Amino acid sequence: MRNEKGSVTLEAALVVPIIFIIILGIIYSTFYLHDSVVIKSICNYYCGKIQREELTTSEVCAAILKESSGKLYLIKEIGVDVDKENDSIVEVSGRVNGPFKEIIKMLGYDSISVSCKKKSKVNKDDIYKRNLVKDIVEDVMN
Repeated sequence: MRNEKGSVTLEAALVVPIIFIIILGIIYSTFYLHDSVVIKSICNYYCGKIQREELTTSEVCAAILKESSGKLYLIKEIGVDVDKENDSIVEVSGRVNGPFKEIIKMLGYDSISVSCKKKSKVNKDDIYKRNLVKDIVEDVMN
């Protein structure tokens, strides 16, 4: 009986930190996944805008930086790269910043990079027709 009194304390001292680390890992992973999904969503939206030639590449870069500010938890220092030549490609990369960034660096996940590629080409005639209809509607409204 005397040997068993401290066993619960010893077991709790070993189990509680492990459970705490697992819970923090799950929370941290959800923040990381949230940021990844937000960036992917923004990339996808603006990739379509580039393809339809509604925005220039510099306007897309500025819009992505503006739209992502305040929405990300862990990813900071965002960089945007737009390649319009081959296919519409928008690539956003950001560095992870948070309480466990050293642990993340040890695991090899120093930064996250999300790219969105729209391979379907937009027909130039469709863009011309859309702009023509837009101009006619504006003329009629004025």
